[in-house]
Amino acid sequence: MSTAKRVFATESTIINAVTLSGTTESLSSDVDLETNGYEGAHVTIDAAFDASGTQNVAVKIYGSLDGTNYDDEPLFSQEVEVSAGNSVQISLIIKDLAHFKVGVAHVAAEANEATITAKEQSWRWDIS
Repeated sequence: MSTAKRVFATESTIINAVTLSGTTESLSSDVDLETNGYEGAHVTIDAAFDASGTQNVAVKIYGSLDGTNYDDEPLFSQEVEVSAGNSVQISLIIKDLAHFKVGVAHVAAEANEATITAKEQSWRWDIS
């Protein structure tokens, strides 16, 4: 009898301590679920808010078939609520896309910018 289990790729950093600039969106590197047959990815976004921060951070997911041409509108969007002087982490599960990028930006003008780090760990099924 075979047993199915998830096999995880090595965790990778897709946004590395990027300080946001106003409402300008910063994009992660491409997450390729297609090439090695991955089904999905566990993504974490850590927002380190300035002690005087006042604005939430918008997190958006953009899909792609080829890792070159990404959606103009996000597939998914969520806000990370500001917590002045603290770091807030959220997790997202992204499944069944060939490629995707994560976009992050303040929802409104902000003089006290948050710093963002995002990581992902893709998985696929192994039946043995």
